This record gives sequence, C-alpha cells and structure tokens, in this order.
Amino acid sequence: MKFTELQNKSAGELREMVKAAQVRLGQLMFQLANKNLKDFSQLKKARHDVARLLTAINALPAAGRQ
Repeated sequence: MKFTELQNKSAGELREMVKAAQVRLGQLMFQLANKNLKDFSQLKKARHDVARLLTAINALPAAGRQ
C-alpha cells in the first residue's frame, strides 16, 4: 500500500487498517519466537505498514481525526 492510496481513506478506515496491521505484526512476531517464520522481511514490511498508516492518520486535519 502506498501513502497516496491512504490519503483518500477516512480516519475510521485508517484506524481499522492499523488494528489489522498490528495484529498481523503480532502474528509474525509470534511465528518468529516459535521459529516458524520463513521470510524475515515480512516483519520489516509489517512494521513499515503500521508506521505508514499512523503517519496517514496524523496527516489528517485535526477535525478528521475524530
């Protein structure tokens, strides 16, 4: 997902996407701890996705964040 795609989303949609991305990151970290994770680059991508989503939420006007 690209930042330009996220700019067209509402605050509610972005928050739902953040929750889903954080759950995915948690699952990947759990797999890493259990030595089941094969592709370690997924961790980095998941962290970047969460950061990108949070940045998109913070870039919204103050009235749109609520």
